[in-house]
Amino acid sequence: MNSEYQPTYTQDIQVKQPDDIPYELNLLYRASRDDNTAAAFHSKCNNKGPIIVVIKVTNSSQIIEGYNPLSLDSAKNDKSTKDSFIFTDENELQSL
Repeated sequence: MNSEYQPTYTQDIQVKQPDDIPYELNLLYRASRDDNTAAAFHSKCNNKGPIIVVIKVTNSSQIIEGYNPLSLDSAKNDKSTKDSFIFTDENELQSL
C-alpha cells in the first residue's frame, strides 16, 4: 500500500490521537496476486486481527474501504460490533 495513502485509514481508526499512528499495516491479500476468490481471501486474512479492506472498483476510479476491529475466521460463529465501518472516497486512486 502506498505509504502516503496509509495514514488516511489509520486516522479514521484511531480517533483519539490522529497524529500518532501506532499501526503497522501489512498487505495480506491482493486479488490480482492471490486469486480473486473468497477462499483465497479467507486463507490469507483469517485470524490476523483487525482488518482494513480496500477495493478498487474495476473500470472506475471509485474506491470502497472498510474496517473490522474483529479478527476474521471461517467459523459459523456470529460476531457483533458497532466499531466496524464502510466508506467510499470519490478521489482517484494514485497508487496502491
